[in-house]
Amino acid sequence: MEKIMLLITILLLVLITGCSSSSVISDEPVEVEVETEEPVKVNVVEVEKKEEPIINEVIEEPEVKIEEEKFYSKLSGEEIKEANMNNRAFAVMLDNFYTARPQAGLSQADIVYEILAEGPITRYMAVFQSEYPDNIGPVRSARPYFVKKSLEFNAFYTHVGGSPQGLADIKRLNSYDIDAMSCGSNIFWRVDHKKIPHNMYTSSDAILKEANRKKYKTNGEIEFLNFYKEDTKINGENGSIIKICYKDPIGKDLEGYTSEYRYDIESGLYYRYTNSKRYIDENNDEEITVKNILVQFAKTRVIDDKLRRDISIVGTGNGLYFTNGEYIEVTWEKKTESSRTIFYSNGEEIKLNVGKTWIQVVPYSLEVKIN
Repeated sequence: MEKIMLLITILLLVLITGCSSSSVISDEPVEVEVETEEPVKVNVVEVEKKEEPIINEVIEEPEVKIEEEKFYSKLSGEEIKEANMNNRAFAVMLDNFYTARPQAGLSQADIVYEILAEGPITRYMAVFQSEYPDNIGPVRSARPYFVKKSLEFNAFYTHVGGSPQGLADIKRLNSYDIDAMSCGSNIFWRVDHKKIPHNMYTSSDAILKEANRKKYKTNGEIEFLNFYKEDTKINGENGSIIKICYKDPIGKDLEGYTSEYRYDIESGLYYRYTNSKRYIDENNDEEITVKNILVQFAKTRVIDDKLRRDISIVGTGNGLYFTNGEYIEVTWEKKTESSRTIFYSNGEEIKLNVGKTWIQVVPYSLEVKIN
């Protein structure tokens, strides 16, 4: 029975799979083609991977340069310490008698005035603010026109006594008075290498000490003239040599009083000469040089038997301005006894070149020789 069932199953399978006329039953294995997709060949180009460099450099922020604030002297235009900006100036009367020379401290003065004192003999007033010398002298007596000049700077007016009018003006005009006649020997002293009355000396520290004792303010506003920012030619006439003869070397005084300036083109400065000799500072043997020279012509007259003078420095007048080997004509004006003297060219206030200034107050009758 099992055999009969097996045969029936085989017959059914043959009928189902091979009933087509073309079908052939074979014992050989039948190859069946299976359609398959060929693999797609992809050309892979290996790109060498470059490693990024590791940057260890520290990128610094650009340095911001902060310029330090600079401070400039109102009297010379030169750079000075901030602490000195508002120091009150002191104006010291200096003896110029021939036996008093050389003076101590002149090379450190911002401004120096030379004016007749009595007869044909001149006297200096040195104005200090940028530098404070340790030794100043010989100190001499006051004159009224010097008092009025010192008031232009609100300076400590430093002197040894004075003419009657000079002393009266000090009180009347409330000058900051430093007078050796009312000070102790620690403020003024006499030296041995010169003779009385041409040997009285002081110092910056001594002047300030006396100012503090008198309870004067040691700082305050100060004015002079304006300065060019850069060294400037004034396009004037040739002014390389300036010569002012106040007194010829005659009689007992064989030295005379001739003030002279000679321009040095290399330094751009004038060298100061007295009686044809280079002028030096007693403190340091340094030759005295100056950047600016102002000549202020003023009416002058003798007022007593000691040949003291009245010099009109309040009002207006003519003058000359020298710098860099050139000069121009100027006018000047001082409106009041205490106001500053202003110099003008073509109606405009002049400017000075940066540096020290000497001012020669000269009678109209006196010749100023220029080469």
